[in-house]
Amino acid sequence: MHFRNPKQRECFERQGYIVVDLLDEGEVVYLRQLWHDHNDPILAMPFNVTIMSNDLAYRERIHTEICSIVGPRQDSLLQGSRFCYGSLVTKQPSHAGIVPLHQDPSFIDEREADTYNFWIALQDVNEMNGCLHVVPGSHRLNRHPRSNGAFFSFPYPEMHETIMRDGLVPVPARRGQAVITYQTLFHMSFPNLTPHPRLAVSALAVPQAASLRHYFQPFGAWEAPLEVFEVDDRFFIRHAMNERPTGVKGCGHIPYRASSITPETFSAALQTARHGI
Repeated sequence: MHFRNPKQRECFERQGYIVVDLLDEGEVVYLRQLWHDHNDPILAMPFNVTIMSNDLAYRERIHTEICSIVGPRQDSLLQGSRFCYGSLVTKQPSHAGIVPLHQDPSFIDEREADTYNFWIALQDVNEMNGCLHVVPGSHRLNRHPRSNGAFFSFPYPEMHETIMRDGLVPVPARRGQAVITYQTLFHMSFPNLTPHPRLAVSALAVPQAASLRHYFQPFGAWEAPLEVFEVDDRFFIRHAMNERPTGVKGCGHIPYRASSITPETFSAALQTARHGI
């Protein structure tokens, strides 16, 4: 799976992310209306994603509508990809809405290929309303499998201050633009300090022939072995987050690992992102 446009491909592989124009105004308005049409209890949370909802019919509807709009746009950008699932993402006005520095969970065996996330702004986003902040070049630093715990446990506490100070950059985006990232990219977002919810779409692109995997750890046991499950594309629409899967094929356990990062390797990754190899 790769970008069809060679310049986009080079920029994406070097930085670990890229910003592109993706949706037109009519599509943005339609997706915003989807958000307004359903008052799910999760919307009371400072930060929420529709895959957190217990309403499986709602999750299914959101996924289907996003797939119909974003899927063809994804195909026009990427060679050899398939649309896996889509969600709406809300950051409510709140000082509590910070999403800490993290990598996203693994969805495939990343020794074989990569997955990309499409984070699509449904309004202009900036540092005031909680735009994404990313660490360019960090997608190369830790490619070990990551579980559902990747959101909650960043494996480099001793490097956290250095990464935040030297590597973190804001990624503002206009309404309808997509911030496309490697799943391995270090990223975060700060609270939404405006009076209005910050709305976005999150959609996952995986290689056309890739088999999906779910790497599970019991909640809070973030250094425990990862239990590996082979799942289908609909698993993430119906699965309750942070619960051990049932009724799917188990593939055993693997040790929890994270690559070592030193100030020198981190600095080298930043330099490569800025200037190339």
